Amino acid sequence: MNERDLAIGTLEETQTLSGVLWGARSALRTALNEHKPEAGHSRSLLGTTAHTLLCDRYDRVFSCEKFALPDGTAPTEADRQQLVAELSGFDATTMPQLPPGLVIRDNLNGSPGWRQGNVQFLLASAPDGIDHIRWAERSPTKQRVAESSIGQIPVDGDVPSLFGSNPSILIPSLEVPAFTQVTTFIVAYWLDHDLNDFSLALGRSRMNRGGGSPWVWRVELTSTIIRDMDEKTIGDWEPISNDDVRSADAPVRLRPSGADRKAA
Repeated sequence: MNERDLAIGTLEETQTLSGVLWGARSALRTALNEHKPEAGHSRSLLGTTAHTLLCDRYDRVFSCEKFALPDGTAPTEADRQQLVAELSGFDATTMPQLPPGLVIRDNLNGSPGWRQGNVQFLLASAPDGIDHIRWAERSPTKQRVAESSIGQIPVDGDVPSLFGSNPSILIPSLEVPAFTQVTTFIVAYWLDHDLNDFSLALGRSRMNRGGGSPWVWRVELTSTIIRDMDEKTIGDWEPISNDDVRSADAPVRLRPSGADRKAA
């Protein structure tokens, strides 16, 4: 099994990937909804808000930091109320219920990170688009992570997607039987208030000082969020029609791929 399939399979098997998707959808949608340029909100504020909310949502869904519970402990009603405090009805209802301790907060040199077993992921914003990140201009930590992909040979292929496929991406050739040590991946996100849109991807970053793709491989996740929104059971939350669910908090338009889009 190659590294991409092993990483995604590991996160899917335990539903950690559901937490990644839920957290990103909740955080990025909320950041877009609450951004008010007419009130003086800047693009940099949008980026800061998105990052802050992503950390909050991942700490919530994975029971970390101020939302931490002892491993193996079932959350009480008070714990549950704390987890969903200030969330929208849709976000509160659709939050995956994952066991405490499955994923821990594991920062890397101060960069917020989360880890399930030996699979760790950090956050990275992509103001110019998911496929236009220049790792040499990022923090020393992100640079070292991007330089750690020795042994991966980039070749042309299809974008691996949990919902479909798109052309032109780098995929790993290295077969990996298991993650025997902590391996760090990147959850990258792009959002733009003018377009009212965002994209999400998870992958192995690649140092690209001389140009080229910033990824050894990446899995596009935006379309998976669309699918999950369509499939979720909303329960008692109102309104309950499919049309209303999709437009619950704002007309955020989710598109299948952010590969070639750039922020305005």
